[in-house]
Amino acid sequence: MKDLVTKNIGNYFGKRARISGLVALICMIIAGFILDYFKQTKVFIGFIILFSIAFIGRLVSSLLVKKQYEPEFKEDERAYFSIFEFVKKMAYNNFGRFVLYFALVSLTTCIASPLFTVYMLKNLNFSYTFYMLTILSSSITTLIAMPLWGRFADKYGNLKVMRLTGVFVPIIPFLWLFSVLLIPFNKTIILIYIMLIQAASGIAWAGFNLCAGNFIYDAVSRQRMAICVSYFNVINGFGILVGALLGGYISSIKFNFWGLTPLYFIFILSGLARAGVYFFMKDKIQEVREVKQINVKSEIKNKIQKDISKIFNSISLKKFSESIESSLKFAPL
Repeated sequence: MKDLVTKNIGNYFGKRARISGLVALICMIIAGFILDYFKQTKVFIGFIILFSIAFIGRLVSSLLVKKQYEPEFKEDERAYFSIFEFVKKMAYNNFGRFVLYFALVSLTTCIASPLFTVYMLKNLNFSYTFYMLTILSSSITTLIAMPLWGRFADKYGNLKVMRLTGVFVPIIPFLWLFSVLLIPFNKTIILIYIMLIQAASGIAWAGFNLCAGNFIYDAVSRQRMAICVSYFNVINGFGILVGALLGGYISSIKFNFWGLTPLYFIFILSGLARAGVYFFMKDKIQEVREVKQINVKSEIKNKIQKDISKIFNSISLKKFSESIESSLKFAPL
């Protein structure tokens, strides 16, 4: 993809993610309706329909990929390095520290994230309809936020977005923990609260994941792109595995720590671990391309000034003076 997208990478991949995510969401809903329609009598026919549609879609996709232009690639044997060499030097180079940071975020996140579903279905007694609504709230905000984060990243850098969204990532488990206080209330209130958490989470993770992928495109040369992405996925996958196993193991232990059940303890542990990773690693990674430095006060001031100037420009001076004269005629003396 880097061969084809040479500028405004964030904006492009933001729009691309929105389109693919929207299609996936629509297809998931349609698939649910198809299976629900056939579940009473011939659910096998429903699966045949879904698998047939998937087959046709992938076949068309493969035909389109064959027509895609690809620049000539010149292999450089000096660019190769083993995964052991990469891990050995990971802490001493910028890209290696980025991979380590992302893998640790995945590890600490997966301690709790697979158990949010269990918490909704068992502890909060959500129906599958309620559960689907929470998933949709996250998916919708993700689709909306992706292009916005992409344009922001093109202007201010991928690392800036990762730092901004990374602040919210440790807060998510604690927000889930606070939902315990709403259990005595109506389930609709709990549902709204969880949907708000999921919506905010979708916005944060949209920026973090989008810009993490785009950071690789900026940080790695073309000759090393494939191998670096491979090592990134391997190490990140290992982090996901360790985090999920750790969370699953703790949840299987029966204990009561200061009134906390294993599930609530996992939420706290994941939140604290995410915060530790963020504050320890956030300043150890540097942006790899020149970007505009953001000044929040200046940006807001410029935005207000531009909006005001647009308003005044849209009103001619003549009409403006006439409106003042007419208002003075009827003003009390």
